[in-house]
Amino acid sequence: MKKVLVLFTVLTLAFVFTCYAQTKLEDFEAGTGTWTTDQGMTYAADITDGANATARSMYCTDDGFGGSLTRTFTGVIPSNGNYKVTFYYKNGISLSPQGNLTVTFNATGTVNVGSSLVTTWTKAETSVVGGLTAGGDITVIISGFNGVVLAQDFKIDELYLESVAAIPVVAKLRPMSAAYVAGTQTLTATATGGSGTYTQAEFDIGNDGSVESTDSTPGDGFTYAWGTIGDGAVSVKVTITDDLLGTGNATNSYTVDNTDGRQQLVQNGSFDNWTAGLPDNWQKIDIDVTGATSGGGNTTVAQETTNVYIGPNAMAITFTLTDYDYRYTMKSATFAGNLKKYQLNFAGRGGTSCRMGYASSPNGTTWTVYNTTLLGSLSGATTYNEVIETPPRVNYGTTYMTVVTHNFNAGTFYWDEVSCTASTTVSIEDWDLY
Repeated sequence: MKKVLVLFTVLTLAFVFTCYAQTKLEDFEAGTGTWTTDQGMTYAADITDGANATARSMYCTDDGFGGSLTRTFTGVIPSNGNYKVTFYYKNGISLSPQGNLTVTFNATGTVNVGSSLVTTWTKAETSVVGGLTAGGDITVIISGFNGVVLAQDFKIDELYLESVAAIPVVAKLRPMSAAYVAGTQTLTATATGGSGTYTQAEFDIGNDGSVESTDSTPGDGFTYAWGTIGDGAVSVKVTITDDLLGTGNATNSYTVDNTDGRQQLVQNGSFDNWTAGLPDNWQKIDIDVTGATSGGGNTTVAQETTNVYIGPNAMAITFTLTDYDYRYTMKSATFAGNLKKYQLNFAGRGGTSCRMGYASSPNGTTWTVYNTTLLGSLSGATTYNEVIETPPRVNYGTTYMTVVTHNFNAGTFYWDEVSCTASTTVSIEDWDLY
């Protein structure tokens, strides 16, 4: 037990050091060093007042026209990585506060602490600059501008370079894992987390360590159209990188089924193009417990823009019925004929014992519902889960088909990224969606 405790302590200290390692640029205890001045900015050592109970700091004045102080610290970057500059400041000592007091390093890491009077030592930090190289230089610029001829002063102390650990990127790959695909397939990768600015996505077909495609143009989304491959199972890995060198990956498995010519049936299943009313290309029908269509007042549909799975929009379906009033909300696109072997995939959250599945009908009025997936475990969930209905379901003897939601209780269920595929193998049924 004692050995385990000691090991845990050592590992914890190592982790803290790695995430928060600091390199001193200047604490002004030995003087100010040499800064390049611009316009009316001047500097001098203050030997009576330092941050964190130290003795000294740098006292700066501006004669009213604005200006800057610049200094390069040579070879101070300790290792490859991401960094920010931290410092303490006071603004307005015996003169007016410096207007728009700003500290910038290496051109892009910056913070504007403002123009307000600050009489106690206050810590601030710049934004992060990613991908810096070990042994490299840091150039710090301290500047201010007020727009009015007014004498101003401030103090700076405890300039440090601090390493910043990369925040993990959460990658998503679609089609969803376990989907059936055929022909030329377009893969789409998205990400959350990390810095929020993503630079590239690498697609590895077969998950064998090779990279078949690298998309470095995030402005139009990360995609890869892979050519037709042979039938069978295939694993695909995507790795997304952000501008601070954070990475994240997702690995999905698919079944390739070229023989049946599998095709995507649901249109706008991500609801990205939804503008008003119902989502584009979708209808709504309520079905009662007998399978007959009803008046349609048992559910409401709303656009969800805050908590989504992928993209700008999701769909919220609110069931207004009490316990065990079996009703169905039908959402459908227009898909046409001679289809079988259906598979339904989607991302969902919330709801109270909700089911997702199919409904089929010989006449478009009376329906038989096939409840494929019970989502009771998602009741009250705040995050989306991917749901895969596999293997594909085969239905016979009907003319119309759609995908449905079914709720046992009143409540709201959210869904996104709805995917319904079917093979084009001809059967005696003419499968048209109502």
